[in-house]
Amino acid sequence: MSAVFHIRPDERARVDRDQLETLVRSLGPAAADVAVARALEDLVEALDRAGRRLREGDIDAVRTTVRLIVQLSRQLGFTTLARVGRDVLETCASCDSAALSATMARLERVGEGSLQALWDLQDLRV
Repeated sequence: MSAVFHIRPDERARVDRDQLETLVRSLGPAAADVAVARALEDLVEALDRAGRRLREGDIDAVRTTVRLIVQLSRQLGFTTLARVGRDVLETCASCDSAALSATMARLERVGEGSLQALWDLQDLRV
């Protein structure tokens, strides 16, 4: 058997529209836009930082950063990203480097997908 298979993981990121609508109702449209933009910037930076910290082997910093990712994900309604972040936190505790690398890669993929899903929602409103 000499077949080579290429696996291309692809999963749908979920955005909880109700969470975003709650932000708009509680803060008003302008303030919600500012809050979401700020949270998105923080999320992008945290995703990048978590990957760097993992490559550096600083698991404590990975935990701290992923906790922030989970918090921001909940705020933005990124339910899948928050769930995967919790999975990363669990694998941090397991001391299984292969599992941690795999869940971190998934976190990065779902993070990108979540950001794209939010952009797609913005395109629908225009």
